[in-house]
Amino acid sequence: MNDLSKRPVFTQQEIVKELKKVVLLDRILAESGALTLKQLNDIVSKIDKRNNFNTLNDLVTFIGMRTNVFEVSFDLVRNHSQEFREMFGYLINFLCDIDQAKRNVDVVTQVIKKFNTIVIREVGNTEKEVCRFLEKHRNFFILCGNNIVMLNPTCTEIPSAWERRALPTYDSGIRYDRSIVLDGIGKVVSAVSCTGYIKIEIIRGPWTAQTVFGLSKNVSNEVNLANKYPVGTLVS
Repeated sequence: MNDLSKRPVFTQQEIVKELKKVVLLDRILAESGALTLKQLNDIVSKIDKRNNFNTLNDLVTFIGMRTNVFEVSFDLVRNHSQEFREMFGYLINFLCDIDQAKRNVDVVTQVIKKFNTIVIREVGNTEKEVCRFLEKHRNFFILCGNNIVMLNPTCTEIPSAWERRALPTYDSGIRYDRSIVLDGIGKVVSAVSCTGYIKIEIIRGPWTAQTVFGLSKNVSNEVNLANKYPVGTLVS
């Protein structure tokens, strides 16, 4: 297998087509939460009328090649965070721009450490964790002996790995996504009763110091979160 040494160039049409498909799946997962591939395909078929994915196999292939955007675990599909997606694209472009002789696990680790703690929490920053990350994303990276890293030519077919324009953008600074799971214990630091809004700071676990938000309207039983979880409440 030949390594990649030249950055691929995508047409505007290819970028728009990629973005349209990613946005469709991103929105469904954000609103519905983690779904099996079959469940996701059923929703796509109903709302998209097979404009983007003709068959379940088309959907499975698209998602399977784009581990930079989506996470599949035990047949459940989730969105990766926006920060993860952007880090991934930066890493791919960075490795392509340097000589093959300089592409190794240590360099990948240094790139990952440049990003915020969310990315470090999702990937890890030890050699073992970074190697696991590279092996997990085999459509993009080839981990060789002596910790050498090569780019898999397959990734030249994936615009969202190279072009920020092929990834979704979000109008608000707060992203609502039911498919992303943050493990840990949090403490309510703000609660607004009239809106049912709460702000939670994670104080224990791998996501410590990260902030998440809750709105009553996004909870299935529509309980007033601010009344149920006043400031100081510990949640998990």
